[in-house]
Amino acid sequence: MLHDAIASDAERLKTQDFEHAFENFHSGRVIRKIVIDCPAFASTLWKKALEENCKIWADGHSSKVVAAFLESSSSMVRDLAKSELQPLIDTGILKTPDHKAVEK
Repeated sequence: MLHDAIASDAERLKTQDFEHAFENFHSGRVIRKIVIDCPAFASTLWKKALEENCKIWADGHSSKVVAAFLESSSSMVRDLAKSELQPLIDTGILKTPDHKAVEK
């Protein structure tokens, strides 16, 4: 299944040797969009690659992928991630998009 293939690739550790899918401009944008639009993919990605690892990805371009879990229209996806992401938001490690600024 495509969800599993992407999630398996994303669960690789962050290294200097290659650009991770979360940090690549194009793949990061695609993954973010799929997280927002597809709860089944978001759940798979969370369980395989992000659960208990969000702090690693909460900075830089990869933070947009992480924050996408809170932007999902699915309450299941938001609830899945909220307990791990809220402390990162509270401490300023993870920035959430300002939708009002985007709308203007």
